[in-house]
Amino acid sequence: MKKTFFIITFILTYSSYSQVTLFNEKTNTSVNDLIKQNNQPSDFGETPLVVLDGKPIEKDKSKILKSLKSEIIANINTFNKTSETGKAIWGEQAEDGVLLISTTLTKNTVSPNSKDSKILFILDNKIISKEQAYALNPAEDVQDIKIYNMGSKFLLFNNEEYDAIMVLTSKTK
Repeated sequence: MKKTFFIITFILTYSSYSQVTLFNEKTNTSVNDLIKQNNQPSDFGETPLVVLDGKPIEKDKSKILKSLKSEIIANINTFNKTSETGKAIWGEQAEDGVLLISTTLTKNTVSPNSKDSKILFILDNKIISKEQAYALNPAEDVQDIKIYNMGSKFLLFNNEEYDAIMVLTSKTK
C-alpha cells in the first residue's frame, strides 16, 4: 500500500513540481538576466556549475550561456552556493552553486515512470536508496517533493547517469 501511494504521489507531483518556466517563448531575455531576476548575486560564487540538458559544462561556460537564445530555453533551476542538495548531487563541483538549464532541443526520451528508469533519491540533502525512498510514507514522513527531469539523462559528479532526481524533505529533519 505504501509503495502504491508513493508511486501515485510521485506521478502527481511530477506534473506540478518538476520544473519552473521562468519566461515565455517570445521574450528576448538573456540567460544571465533570467538568473538575476530570481537570485541575488551573492547566491553564487565565481564559477557556478552549469548543467545544460543534464550534462555539466566544464569549458567555455560564459560563451555557451551567451550563445543560448531565450526561445530554446525550456526552464532554469538554480541551487545556490549554500545548497546542500546541489552538493549532494554534484559534489565539490557545486561549491559555487548550480545553474540547471533545460532546452527545447532535448528529445524527451526519458520517462521517470518507466520500470527501467534510474532515479536519484535525496532525502534531507543525503542520497538514499530506492528501497529507502519506497519505505517512506509520503503522507506522514514527507513535507516536500521536488522532481528534476531534463528529458535527457543527468550526468553527476561521479560520472553516473540518472533519468531524474527526486529531492525529498522530511517533516522531521
